[in-house]
Amino acid sequence: MKTMRMFLVLIFATFFFLGFAATSFAVIANTPHDLSSDFSGSTDEICIFCHTPHNAKATPTDYNPLWNMDTPLSAGYIPYASSTFMDGGTTISDPLVGPSRLCMSCHDGTIAIDNAVNGTSTDYIQVFNPSTTALLGTDLSNDHPIGFDYVAAQALDLELYPAGTAYAGGLISDFLFGDVMTCASCHDVHEENGVGGMFLLVDNNASALCLSCHIK
Repeated sequence: MKTMRMFLVLIFATFFFLGFAATSFAVIANTPHDLSSDFSGSTDEICIFCHTPHNAKATPTDYNPLWNMDTPLSAGYIPYASSTFMDGGTTISDPLVGPSRLCMSCHDGTIAIDNAVNGTSTDYIQVFNPSTTALLGTDLSNDHPIGFDYVAAQALDLELYPAGTAYAGGLISDFLFGDVMTCASCHDVHEENGVGGMFLLVDNNASALCLSCHIK
C-alpha cells in the first residue's frame, strides 16, 4: 500500500512539473503574438489566430501544425543570394520551407494578420503597426538566408559550427527543419521574453546568437 501511495505521488509530481514547464516556457499572452484584443469584433481566444483544432488549412503540406491562416506561395519571393553564400554555387529554391511559410503568413505583408478570424480584413502588418520592423516583405535578399541546407553549408564553410554543436539548450540540429535553416532556427514564436526578447532562442547580447553558428 505504501509503495502504491509513493507511486501515485510520483505520478502526480511528474504531471505537475510537466504542466509547470509547459506554462513557463510557452507564454503567448500579452506578447506581440497575442492578437486576442487587437481587432474589432475579435475574440478572447489566443491560439486561434494561428491554430485551429478542426478543419485546418490543407497547405502547407511539409509543416502544418493545425494551421488556421492562409499561407503564401513561394513564387514571387526573392531569396538571399551572394557570391560567397555556399561558395556561390547554390541558390535557394524555396526560402519558405517548413515553419518559415507560417511566419510569412503575417510577416510578408500580403495576408491580413487577423485573416484566421476575419476573412475580409485589411489589417495587414504594415497597417496594424506602421512602425514595425517585423514587416519583411517578399524580398528576402537583404535578410539572413533561410531555406538552405545548413549541413551542406557547414561542409563548405569552416567558419560555421557543425550541426551537432550545443545551442539553445540543445544542438543546432534540433532547430533545423531536416537539415534546413528556417525562421524557427533563431526564433521561438511562443516565447518572447525568455532570452532577451524578440522571440529569440538565444539572447543576442554581444552577438551571442550570431556566434552560436558563426565562428568569428
